[in-house]
Amino acid sequence: MEDTQKEKVFRYGFFKLFHLIGVVLWLGPSTGAYYMIIFSMVDEQRSIELWLRQHYISFVHFELLGLFLIIASGLLMILAMQGALLRQWWLKMKIYIAGIIFIPLEAIQLYLYHVRINKAFKTGMGIREATALFDWFSVVAIVLLTLTVPAIFVLGVFKPEKKRTAVIGENAESISNKE
Repeated sequence: MEDTQKEKVFRYGFFKLFHLIGVVLWLGPSTGAYYMIIFSMVDEQRSIELWLRQHYISFVHFELLGLFLIIASGLLMILAMQGALLRQWWLKMKIYIAGIIFIPLEAIQLYLYHVRINKAFKTGMGIREATALFDWFSVVAIVLLTLTVPAIFVLGVFKPEKKRTAVIGENAESISNKE
């Protein structure tokens, strides 16, 4: 039985709600927790900083849950619209950015926290080196995310249509590209 357009749009909106919840989980808790770590460093509260760093991994788990929710709900939105969204260039750009920037950043963050920092805290050795490495990674991640997250939001909210201009002689003609 063929779904009506109204049912497709309802399902798309339902999955989009979970997509937005995923964005909040992905960006919110771990970012707030990292700011708390930075504030403890500025105030030179080393014991508080170390305690926060030991417990930061739970916020990384929320972040990872948010990323999985974003991916799952995104796939469900595509399915709800029966794949029609995959022809939209703005969605392709979002997928490329996620695959090239977001997924690798998450993988590196998980490695640094699960392997390097957890090992340092368990053995009591190399804590400063491991946290310094994570802080360096965080600076790089903040720069990359500052550049790419707004682009993702603009693409997702405004869904711009790709335009191509063909110049023939002295006449310029705008051609809409509806891939």
